[in-house]
Amino acid sequence: MQALLKKLSGYRHIIWDWNGTLINDAPQVLHIVNELLEEQGLNTITLDEYRDRFTHPVSDFYKGLGFNFEAFPFDELCLHFNDKYGQRIPYLTLHEDAQEVASHIAQGQWTQSILSAAPESALQEGVKTFGIENYFSHVYGLDNLHAASKVQRGHELIKKVGIPNKETILIGDTDHDLEVAEALGIDLILIAQGHQSFERLRKLHPNTLPGLKAA
Repeated sequence: MQALLKKLSGYRHIIWDWNGTLINDAPQVLHIVNELLEEQGLNTITLDEYRDRFTHPVSDFYKGLGFNFEAFPFDELCLHFNDKYGQRIPYLTLHEDAQEVASHIAQGQWTQSILSAAPESALQEGVKTFGIENYFSHVYGLDNLHAASKVQRGHELIKKVGIPNKETILIGDTDHDLEVAEALGIDLILIAQGHQSFERLRKLHPNTLPGLKAA
């Protein structure tokens, strides 16, 4: 945890991504993706392959796996995915160190919020389910099922929090979090234990750690 805390020195507000950063849902997402692939007669992938191929926008990821949106429209795919994800919710867990890290930070000089591409209602329910809602001053998600850009919600969040950009930092696990941080004009830490591999993230951004409690 000390490596992460050191990187947070000088900041006042931390914006956390949810999926893959705090919640360990990559294995469950892989399970769903492979179900969808099998239903379309396409080859399944491993977790390592998933982390090497997953990208934003999510539609590009599915195109890369061979999905034909003329035969299986992206909106329909999103509905199928979210139905299946809902069925996997009982199997979801926080990352092993997520609660300890968030709790420790909440006792320090920082405030924390969550910014996610997940539907906001489901996001708020998840935060309450895992008993971590008291660590975060704000929980912002999207109002659709497409897991699209969260930049606009990020601008709204920063305005709501009222802390200068130079004192705000985003912690995420994907290339989209880099795009969001750049669009919002804030710094970034990437944690490579979610939806994209350490090697891939390290090439994108030098401020990358292999885990929340990396030495």
